[in-house]
Amino acid sequence: MKFLANRKLFKNSNPKKPTRILFFAVVIVLFCGFLLLFAEAGFIYHQTNLTLEKERQKQSKQNDLPFTKVVLTPHLNKNVAIIQNSKNVRSIANFQNSVFAATAGGLVEMSENGEVLRRFSVLDGLPESDLTALAVFGSKLFIGTKSKGLLSFDGEVFEAFYFPNHETKSITTLFSDPQRLLIGTFSGGLLQFDGNKFIEIKAFGERIENLTFLHQSGSFLIAGTFANGVLIRKDQIWKRYTTADGLFSNRIISVEIIENNLFVASDLGISQAFINETFRANQTFFLKIAAVPNLSGLAVHNELFYLTRDNGETFELPTAHFKTSLKKTGWKPPEDLQSARLLKTGDEFWFLSEKGIWKNQNPAAETISLARFGQIYDENQITDNNVSALTIDQNGRLWVGTFRNGIDIFSASGKKLKHFESEMVREVNFLIQNPENKQMLAATSGGAVSFDELLNESLFAENAELPSRSVSQISLLIANKDNFEAISTAKGLIYKDKNSRRIFSTINGLPGNSVFTALFFQNSLFVGTMNGLAQIENGKLVRVFKTSNSDLKNNWISALCPANDRLFIGTYGGGIFELLPSGDVHGFNTETGQFSVNPNAMYFDGERLFAGTLGGVWCLNLTTQKWSNIKEFLPADTILSITGNGEFIYFGTTNGIARINKNFWIEN
Repeated sequence: MKFLANRKLFKNSNPKKPTRILFFAVVIVLFCGFLLLFAEAGFIYHQTNLTLEKERQKQSKQNDLPFTKVVLTPHLNKNVAIIQNSKNVRSIANFQNSVFAATAGGLVEMSENGEVLRRFSVLDGLPESDLTALAVFGSKLFIGTKSKGLLSFDGEVFEAFYFPNHETKSITTLFSDPQRLLIGTFSGGLLQFDGNKFIEIKAFGERIENLTFLHQSGSFLIAGTFANGVLIRKDQIWKRYTTADGLFSNRIISVEIIENNLFVASDLGISQAFINETFRANQTFFLKIAAVPNLSGLAVHNELFYLTRDNGETFELPTAHFKTSLKKTGWKPPEDLQSARLLKTGDEFWFLSEKGIWKNQNPAAETISLARFGQIYDENQITDNNVSALTIDQNGRLWVGTFRNGIDIFSASGKKLKHFESEMVREVNFLIQNPENKQMLAATSGGAVSFDELLNESLFAENAELPSRSVSQISLLIANKDNFEAISTAKGLIYKDKNSRRIFSTINGLPGNSVFTALFFQNSLFVGTMNGLAQIENGKLVRVFKTSNSDLKNNWISALCPANDRLFIGTYGGGIFELLPSGDVHGFNTETGQFSVNPNAMYFDGERLFAGTLGGVWCLNLTTQKWSNIKEFLPADTILSITGNGEFIYFGTTNGIARINKNFWIEN
């Protein structure tokens, strides 16, 4: 009875047929509406993607960069040799079963064991030897240079990329994956190369400058800058994060992504955020993880962060428990190390610096164990490539003054005999030997120094008697057993003879206090300042030459050079002039145009006058009176110093020395 009652209740609760039809109709309508909404959403999504893609293509087309690719020809000339330091390593790349190193002294190819296989300099086709970055893309090695843009190398031939409407100059960083090569520059923006075309990538509609680091991970493009923090792009939308958002500094060193964690290393420490939250509507703030002053490198190995300071001091920090304190590694860097960097390529862990390369010995070990990799330099290399002063002493020894690292002395055969570096002997502006006592005199930013025949160092002039400790040049005259000295400084000139010492400045008629050069010539002392040329006779200023009263085109007198009985004047911006016996000034702008002669970078070898400029060497043949310009095989365009002997002319540049046999000018 109970069952029948329940059955009756169930039967009575069933909707009648018209009601069921209506119910199913409503369900079908709702289902169709849902399908239509879903289709509409899909259509909108598809149309949005099409619009975005069209916008990307339009933007890409607008940012296309026309370019030409030029094969670089080697300058194989038996009369030319390059003297450089290749210790300073900026980048490493594995290419064609070799390890390539980009250095301040060219490209070095090594075996997997560190044996040097080949060295490439400007003589091998490089437009300059100061290299900054490496990346392998496609089947070629791409090379960044300090001032000559982007190069590629197929193992035998170098090619240069030129952009007629877009100047790249300094390449600061490279990143590659199978789809693209990203090129970061200092002032030419962020470029992308897909193997066929270049485009410029802009953020917020503006060029991205001063790039230090690049990384692409999935849909995220990350760009670190020198002073403007880190930029992150996702789906063509950009975000910028700076110290206001939790970064230690706006100078970005490196970036690492571990799962959802974004770690940004600046020169003052590491900060962390969740990368998926960086594009949320609410502002994302970075959490400061570790403060590390002078941080210069960051890399991850076996779930550990490895960090290095500029001096090579290294630390480790767990990636999963980064709130723990930094721990020093057991590796001890060389003394006085600078420019330390860390790099991870595949499973290989590298330590790069201005004193060479170190590599992790056992990639499978929990912690790194660094050992020197290869010997890319030898003991006879110059200490620094920025060669600001050159001279050859009476014993045939070559003295090399550098802009940052003191003085090297080489024998005539090229063996390094001695290196001087101290607080006073560091930034060397000029070198000259006293022929009477054979002392070598050095003008430095810290004073005036002398070295005797046994290479003992002493002061040539007490700092207290100098108008300024910054000495640009020392000039000597020995006549009738009388010695005359002129010391050029940043605040005036000291003039000495056997009886007196006198300071010349604007107070007593000198056209400027910044004195760059002085020369004893035909019973007069000529003094070059930033504001004109002064002539002194018998200890008195008798005449001043300026643009206002002569044919000088620039008042900044940077160099003076005698050539037989002729006096040549180098200016910074106006080119070269000659002071005629009549007292008139004659210019050579018609033949050479205007250019800048670097301080003290003029030399006469008995036949030719050489002038070092920002664009190579200008040479005047005094026999034919014809000018020529040389720069194609010089290690850098900027020539800072010149000297020579009966066989060679030495050109000191911002990137090493070119030694040219005099036969070069006979054969060419």
